[in-house]
Amino acid sequence: MRSRLPRLPPRGWRLVGRGGRIYAAIFAAAYLLAAALLWANGPAKALGINDYISDEVWYVSAAVNVARHVLGLHLVPRTANGTLVYTVFYNSTACSLAEAEAAAEAAVPGLHVLNKTYEKAKAFAVEAPPSALGDIARLPLAARHCITDVMPGVAPDSEAINTYLNTEHPPLVKYILAAVIYAEGWNPTAWRLPSLAAALLGLGAATYAAYRLFTLQRRRSLAVAALAAAVIPAAAARDPALSSMATVAMLDIYAASLDALALALLLARRHRAASIALGLAGSAKYTGLFPAPLLALAVRLDTGSTRKAVALGIAVPLLVVAATWLPFAAAKGPAWVLNEVASSLAWHTTSRPPGPPSTTPLGLLLGRDGFVLYYTKDGKPLLAAVCNPGVCAAGAAIGAAAAGAALAARCRRLWGEKHLALLAAGGSPLTAWLGYVAVYAAGNHTLYSFYSVQISMLSIPSLASIPLLVEEADKLKPRPAATCLLTRWAPYASAAAAAIGVAAAAALAGGWPRLPTWPVFDPLASGLDPSSKLSRLGLAASALAVYTAAAARTTERQRSPRQGAALAARWLLAGLLSYTAPSAPLAPVLYLATSRPGFFESLLAGLSGPGPAGLLAAAHQRGWRSRAAYAAGYTLGYLAALAVLAASRPLPVAAPLPAVAATAAAMGAAVAAYTAPRGSLLLSYSLAALFDPSAAPLLALAPGGGAAALLALAASAGGRLYVAAVAAGAAVAASAGLLAGQGGYTRK
Repeated sequence: MRSRLPRLPPRGWRLVGRGGRIYAAIFAAAYLLAAALLWANGPAKALGINDYISDEVWYVSAAVNVARHVLGLHLVPRTANGTLVYTVFYNSTACSLAEAEAAAEAAVPGLHVLNKTYEKAKAFAVEAPPSALGDIARLPLAARHCITDVMPGVAPDSEAINTYLNTEHPPLVKYILAAVIYAEGWNPTAWRLPSLAAALLGLGAATYAAYRLFTLQRRRSLAVAALAAAVIPAAAARDPALSSMATVAMLDIYAASLDALALALLLARRHRAASIALGLAGSAKYTGLFPAPLLALAVRLDTGSTRKAVALGIAVPLLVVAATWLPFAAAKGPAWVLNEVASSLAWHTTSRPPGPPSTTPLGLLLGRDGFVLYYTKDGKPLLAAVCNPGVCAAGAAIGAAAAGAALAARCRRLWGEKHLALLAAGGSPLTAWLGYVAVYAAGNHTLYSFYSVQISMLSIPSLASIPLLVEEADKLKPRPAATCLLTRWAPYASAAAAAIGVAAAAALAGGWPRLPTWPVFDPLASGLDPSSKLSRLGLAASALAVYTAAAARTTERQRSPRQGAALAARWLLAGLLSYTAPSAPLAPVLYLATSRPGFFESLLAGLSGPGPAGLLAAAHQRGWRSRAAYAAGYTLGYLAALAVLAASRPLPVAAPLPAVAATAAAMGAAVAAYTAPRGSLLLSYSLAALFDPSAAPLLALAPGGGAAALLALAASAGGRLYVAAVAAGAAVAASAGLLAGQGGYTRK
């Protein structure tokens, strides 16, 4: 159903009530104070540092190489005193360091070698007057027997640093740094100013989001406005992650600030602009795409269009990221770019070698194992990028509550503009943090504390949403809301997640056609290894959510607690049984097929991989027509899958075709049994025993499952006994289903 919410004014602050201008002034003052505190706590401390700070060595060097080798820019590395600085690389097998230095001094008038030692790289740093610019550019040709390359600026001591492009990350920030160096020369202050500008942009977007959340309240006052606005300067003053990352030329502050801009645009109902901003965040660093699922969900709930949700939440951001790689594709070729991107996916799911202190996902929220960016000469930390728990942990917790309240309102069809705001502002820090949880589960256990700047920036609107959340909580009834969330949405969300995860795992494990044998797919395959922690955790969490939701969904309709408990126990048994079958991970798909059964859905369930979960679910269908349609479709799907198996490998009998025929007879009896006025759980248990004899121990624990357990034990004997077991199962199924109310529970 499409949202009928009114559109906001396209520009400017939304002024509400007589005090609107005063409220806007309060938030504007809070932003100015936050900007001043941010400057004092970070950039002001780094004004005298005329050298690299922390990981600037990689990104500035990569920007220089991108400018040279990709963009074709001719950088002139002017310094503050008017001279030029370069790094000269030489061939150590053709000449020594002394010979290379002498050759450079002889070829370039006025050049002298700087006092910088290189050990890993075969290089030396030089300084020359501006008049020697042309001679330096021709140096590799003038001394080709010895000198191999001349790189603008003073490069760090790292092997092959003159060709490093930092393709582990997308290129947007390298373009920005290259433009700054092209315009301003070799000036560390200049290449750090864009980080400060990005931080101020993010703070401005977070301030606007906080103001929007305030204006959506019904009970507004100056005190509440001051309280909500105070979050902004408090975070700037007390959160080292924000102030420190606004000081250095690194990627995370760009991704964090553009994510905050995407959030502000989403709250202003500018969906397309929010999607582009999110894509730019991902173009700064792939972690900037972590809020993409939240954007897709918000667009879906706000517009009622799944197509727009997929386009704006997924397609457009990815296209924006892809567009930033176009200069690389033009310079290196599309295949090279695809291989580098795929390699980066594997790199991001692999732990780094021992080095700086790393933390865990929980440590990101609690500010543990801080990353020091720069030490003073006496060894004291000057800049440390670590999140204040009062910002990150509180922002994620409050955000989870706000997003839950918004989803509960939507589930109960109580939806308004304030719920969209609560969902977006509250879910942003939580979604960003969950992205790092996924990376950690996938195998990258070297998370650094400066990553938390993304959570810090997004936590500001989340904390500012507390007044609106309190107002909404006054009207929220917890029990109906929780029941609605559990029974309406949880099964579908978890089933979809499980289906996607299983599809990828099956393809990569050989169960389905594998990816083409092209080097570009190798890192992707290793990153999505079905045996990884991420796959196992995802499937386990999905199964738990599906069967918990299924139990709640069917239990709430029962007339007595005893009946409800029995039915919930049977659903739990279905979940346990499904994990004993070869098709275990597809159990959520079976649940989807049985929640609203039709012929097509049940056919899909049978093709997906027959298992006890699907059969037990059939017994709970309301009405004999539903049971009949489900049984017919499930039978055809199962027989089609079984025929494929029979053609590819022998079944546990001497002759596969008789076994297929006997199973077909059993399925025919099942169809007849399910057309009876009442369904029987004994029928389901019997068929479950036939499909999966290894389920005998679990069947024996189920109410009324003793006969089915014996049947499973007989079937597990294999050989010719299997055919007899199938025939016996057919007889048991037909007789049990036709006996009204015998051996089973009938749902009213």
